[in-house]
Amino acid sequence: MTPERRRVVLTFSLCNFLFGFVNWMVVVYLPVHLRNELELSPGRIGVLIGAYVVTMLLLIVPLGAFSDRVSPKRIVQFGAGLFVVYALLLMVARTFWGLLAAQVIGGTGDAILLIVLPALLYKDLGTAKRGQSIGLFMAGMTLGFALGPLASGALLDGAGLPTTALFGVVGGVAALLLASTVWLKDAPPFAIRLADYLGDLRRREVLLLVIAIAGIGVHFGQERTNYPLFLRNVAHFSQWDVGVLFALLGAWMGGISLLVGRIFDRATHLVVLIGAGLALSGGMHIATPHVGTFWGIFVVRAIHTAGDVVVIFCFSVLIASIFPQRRLGGNTGFMLLFRATGAVVGATVAGQLDKAFPTLKVSFAFAGGAMILCGAVLVLNWRTLARVSRGMRTGN
Repeated sequence: MTPERRRVVLTFSLCNFLFGFVNWMVVVYLPVHLRNELELSPGRIGVLIGAYVVTMLLLIVPLGAFSDRVSPKRIVQFGAGLFVVYALLLMVARTFWGLLAAQVIGGTGDAILLIVLPALLYKDLGTAKRGQSIGLFMAGMTLGFALGPLASGALLDGAGLPTTALFGVVGGVAALLLASTVWLKDAPPFAIRLADYLGDLRRREVLLLVIAIAGIGVHFGQERTNYPLFLRNVAHFSQWDVGVLFALLGAWMGGISLLVGRIFDRATHLVVLIGAGLALSGGMHIATPHVGTFWGIFVVRAIHTAGDVVVIFCFSVLIASIFPQRRLGGNTGFMLLFRATGAVVGATVAGQLDKAFPTLKVSFAFAGGAMILCGAVLVLNWRTLARVSRGMRTGN
């Protein structure tokens, strides 16, 4: 990796870290805030979490395509600004409708950063050391995943900060993210038709990618709704314990991201990597609610998140590799649309299953089973993935 490439990747990784940090400061504690402090019903919590994802679903493709036609850097800056507004609204919102408005704004900002930030990086990637570049970028997000909940737990339990004040801190970090976007490298716009994107989506390898991304989306939606509640209300973790758990897992995931990136640059074996990743993630997700101790949950989730990292890494490399460079914004949007659709299903079904099965075991089994099923579909189509792997090694 050249010094210039390293500088570009590290700048994007910093922004990805801050994005992950502010996102996970909210994600882990918002369902608990809604349930334990505002006393909302599980159904309404499911609707609010779903609204965040539905907003992303509706905006993902238009935002991705729009970023191909205008300055992607300016769009990223706008998304960071929306995160500041989102955090401030969470500080003051007490009614369902006020929270719904906050979720719509947060979902818009999340959609922008989730799509346009990686697409902007992918547009600058060459074929050399692509795995290391994406591994570093992912490590930035996992470091945010590690430190965001830990910071929230320390502020809530250690400093005795009220949850509303915590959201004010989130807004301050989001403002730092907005300032950091100044150093991002922009990409030139192109005039692109919708038909060009639709043509890209008809390829067999893309359809398989869509299936797998939708499956992991189901898992993400259920996890976002149920995992914090499981840790607090079923496993009876303190908020500090939750933060420490996420910190340990985030550090672990960062190391796995860097390792997978190096392995990928030496030997591309998509069938093995994706199949194993989905099997590990899905199986350990099913096992999660059957474990009650801190270290037992850590071991199960460490194996689960290792599978998550492998799968997300492979998806990132596939998106950067199989789509034309000038249409990466729109096509990244399409891929995340299918993931968001799966997340809506996961969050909605989880909210309903919670009513009948308060231990959460059934909802975890539902989401983990969806990932295992998608893994089986990909393994059955191993010839297509093997062809894609050969194309990556030859640059075609």
